[in-house]
Amino acid sequence: GRDLRKVNDVFTSIYTYTTNYTDKGMLLNTLTEHGAEELVENGDEISCKLFGMEMIYYKKDGSNGYTLDVTQVTDKCECEDLINDLNDEYGLNIQEMTYNKIKERLEQENMRLESETVMEDNSIVLTIDI
Repeated sequence: GRDLRKVNDVFTSIYTYTTNYTDKGMLLNTLTEHGAEELVENGDEISCKLFGMEMIYYKKDGSNGYTLDVTQVTDKCECEDLINDLNDEYGLNIQEMTYNKIKERLEQENMRLESETVMEDNSIVLTIDI
C-alpha cells in the first residue's frame, strides 16, 4: 500500500509492504549482503538505506512477521524489483540455515545423508539413511 504521512513537517509518500520475514538475524544478514547502508537496529525495528531509498522494518502488535515502510522512492518499479531481490535472498538464506541445521541434527542422531539433489527451482532433496 501507499500513503502520505507527515514526517519532519514534510508530507512524504510511504510504501508499505507486509513481508514473510520473521528471523531478525537473517533479515540483518540479508540487508548487509545486499549492500544496506546506515543500518540501525533498535529493538525489533531495523532501518537502513538501500539504493537511495529509506527502509524501516518493524513488527506490528501481535505480528510475527516484519512490515516494511519505504520512503524516498523515485521509481516504484525499481523499488518493487529491489523488494523481490531481497525476498529471494532472504529465502535462500533461510534455506541455507535450515539445511545446516538438518545436517547438524543428522550427526547428533547418528544418521547419515545418503544423497543430496539440487532441483531446478533451487530446492534441495535430501535422502537420509536411518
